Amino acid sequence: MNDATSDYMHGHVISDRSGNVYMLDASDTGLGILKMAPSGTVSGFSRIRDARWATGMAATPDGGILIGGSDGDTDQLYRVDRDGKATSVDTPEFHHPNPIGARPDGSMVVLDGKTLWSLKGTRKTRLHTLPQEPPNGSITVDATGTVYAEKGASLKDLLVLAPGHSPRTVSPRGSIPGTNSPVSSLSAITMSPASGGGLYAKAVRDTNKGPSGHAYVVHVRASGATTVLARGTMNKENLSCKSGRQYPSLNVPCAMPWFVVQSGQRVLVMGSVTGAGTHHIPAFALRTDTKKE
Repeated sequence: MNDATSDYMHGHVISDRSGNVYMLDASDTGLGILKMAPSGTVSGFSRIRDARWATGMAATPDGGILIGGSDGDTDQLYRVDRDGKATSVDTPEFHHPNPIGARPDGSMVVLDGKTLWSLKGTRKTRLHTLPQEPPNGSITVDATGTVYAEKGASLKDLLVLAPGHSPRTVSPRGSIPGTNSPVSSLSAITMSPASGGGLYAKAVRDTNKGPSGHAYVVHVRASGATTVLARGTMNKENLSCKSGRQYPSLNVPCAMPWFVVQSGQRVLVMGSVTGAGTHHIPAFALRTDTKKE
């Protein structure tokens, strides 16, 4: 998947309740959506020809997708049904709509600037206004409808907004393996929901070290309990990992892909935001976190 057209990286790779994975692929012929079945088979799912890039997408309860897209002048929402048919949604009151996820009542959570909205049909309701727009990719909604958003430059102040409850802040607990640094010092690059609650994130530290720094995959629960599932490098040129080989999850010797998403009993780390013509980074497959709190 290549996408060098959008500054906002939430939801460019998502999964649905059946374990299908959807990937955005922008090109001169419109916004393409690829679908990967749980078996690993990839096929073209849909194409929105009047959109040139996307702010993000989220799976809908009826098996479709809601996408925030733009033709270069106007941002709007598109609905894609389970058969891949795309239609625009009349949402004149949104400025830069970014679908984040679904709630159990069938509504969709949409981020517009700093404000979180609930969208059901064409009716929208304000949920919460954040202190600032979340950093790229650092917001998601889990299966319970709980919103998680990184409020600052790290996971230290993680906003948790559950349906019917007031917003609260959680700081992930635990230390980064092999260091004395807390997990809360990591900064999320991308987030996605964990089926059992909470979120999976690709997160980084040592950003001042550039390519010599590390990237991690973490599972953060609503309570703040955290498990570090994998560690790789931030060096995009390190392509030493080979497809089909196994590596120690906490000592992966090559570059960590960009997006993290759960598909069934696997957590997939895959995709990039590089332009066409660059090297592709192999995807990682990890076991889901089954540890009890």
